[in-house]
Amino acid sequence: MEVVQQQFLAFILFTWQLINFRMQALFDESLEAERTRTRAAEKNKIFLELIQDATDKSRLLTRQRRRRIRMLQQLHIHSRRPTVWSFSRASTWWESIVPEFTNRQWVDNFRMSEETFMYLCNKMRPALQRQDTNFRLCLTLASCRSEN
Repeated sequence: MEVVQQQFLAFILFTWQLINFRMQALFDESLEAERTRTRAAEKNKIFLELIQDATDKSRLLTRQRRRRIRMLQQLHIHSRRPTVWSFSRASTWWESIVPEFTNRQWVDNFRMSEETFMYLCNKMRPALQRQDTNFRLCLTLASCRSEN
């Protein structure tokens, strides 16, 4: 009978070890599954945080862009053309008085002869023509007629 008891005890011990081994395997599987879910949840959390940060930055940039646009619009609305005090001069002086100047009057008024003045006007014409500024429109070089 002792042999039967030993065999029975060996069977019970073997069964207990088998059950214990299977329970350990199930525990390990569930632990690994939980770790995987935790990692996935952490990745999702990080991903959602990144999306939230990007959304917040986008909203901030949008607000900053709107603010800049409003400021530029305000500057544009309130900006005006710069002005400088100046005399308004009649152009008839060149057309009516200057052509009647004598050589002596040319030298007295312009400190050069009429020929020298015309030469200088013709040389400087490309640099002087059509140069409007913020303060005034350009003067024509109508007085600098080439008389050849």
